Amino acid sequence: MNPPSTIGVRSVARLFWPLAVSWLFMSLETPIAMAIVSRSAAPEVGAAGFLILMAVSIWVESPVIDLLSTSTALARSRGDFLRVRAYTLATMALVTVAHFLVAFTPLYGWLMRWVLGLPEQLVQAVHVPLQIMLPWSALIGWRRFQQGLLIRNGSTRPIVVGTSLRLATIGGAGSALFFGFGLAALEAVAMALIASVAVECLFVSWVVRPVLSERYATAAEAPEVRLAAILRFHVPLTITTMVSLTTTPLLGAAIARLPDSVRALAAWQVALTLVGLFRIVPFALPEAVIALYDERRGRPALLRFSWLLAATLSGSLFLLWVAGFDRWFFAEMLNAPEALVSDARTAVLACMALPAVGVALGFCRGVLAAELRSASRLWAMLAGVALLAVLLFVWGPATGLPGVVLAAAALTASQGLEALLLWSATRSLGKAVGGVTERAL
Repeated sequence: MNPPSTIGVRSVARLFWPLAVSWLFMSLETPIAMAIVSRSAAPEVGAAGFLILMAVSIWVESPVIDLLSTSTALARSRGDFLRVRAYTLATMALVTVAHFLVAFTPLYGWLMRWVLGLPEQLVQAVHVPLQIMLPWSALIGWRRFQQGLLIRNGSTRPIVVGTSLRLATIGGAGSALFFGFGLAALEAVAMALIASVAVECLFVSWVVRPVLSERYATAAEAPEVRLAAILRFHVPLTITTMVSLTTTPLLGAAIARLPDSVRALAAWQVALTLVGLFRIVPFALPEAVIALYDERRGRPALLRFSWLLAATLSGSLFLLWVAGFDRWFFAEMLNAPEALVSDARTAVLACMALPAVGVALGFCRGVLAAELRSASRLWAMLAGVALLAVLLFVWGPATGLPGVVLAAAALTASQGLEALLLWSATRSLGKAVGGVTERAL
């Protein structure tokens, strides 16, 4: 399936919705894992250990996360495909070595005890699960590289099927290993995570075969992308992702310094379980923009779709809040105490603009990736994180705002600044040649 020749809002929606559903499904991975560890003999240790396990694994994984954008943007011909594939394999090897050093050498103790300052109980609980997670980053990298090929060629529906298989595997394998075989909860979850991403990776490798034979079997006359161009495109994306991973620790550290911090942190986490469902949908937008940009001919339809998506997401969240659905969700589904429900509702109200801002970020990131201007994304992210830190640690304490309001306001302002800077960068783009700038070639 090739991208449509005539690009309209419906064409964008057809390509976008499977990616959005896939992101929503992936957001369920953590609740499934937490449902297992919460039933262990020491649920607090299991929950905290799972957070540390995923935080370290995702940090090591960060160089492969943006292979999705790199593959979608650069794999235009057989020569490009072979170059990007070689780069992908090299990156997979690099992150696997990094994971090995962290999990199997004395570096583990130094990182956990001295850098993260974890208690010995957590240090011991996470060690074996992190070793089990050794193949994680490589599997994620290969899957995202191949998903980029599917998106590039307009075939996104199989991605939803792959994510569904992943969820079914982690739930089934995790439950079987923990309840059936009596493995320790974190070890069972780690094995289930590896099995789930392996199943998804195998499925994507199977469904991508028609695309490989149709689009990448024969050489094209177009000039091939150079390794230097791949590095110029991908490395800033990797650094951007690593910087973005500091947002959550900054928010947590700032709230922890305020009065009644435990209640504020708990209310913020409760609120994010609902707000996060609306914030994760725009994560699918950059790759849709890259696939349909088509030397700027698709930009008007993509922009109209983004406006509609922003209004739909933030508007729906507001209507749910007005109708009191969030109160029911927090009290009945999450079984949160009334005090937390009230604070969480305040946080949801303060977060109303975040889904719309996320759409703006997704659109601009996709445009800049299609134009191979990934460095602009890095500078905008750095500016946004700097503003976030100032608001959280300088402005916030001086205002005396409640923790959840401060977190929502600071996060909205920082991402708003990032979106404005990215939008400015998209407005100043020079003429592209064949979808790729002359400098990049």
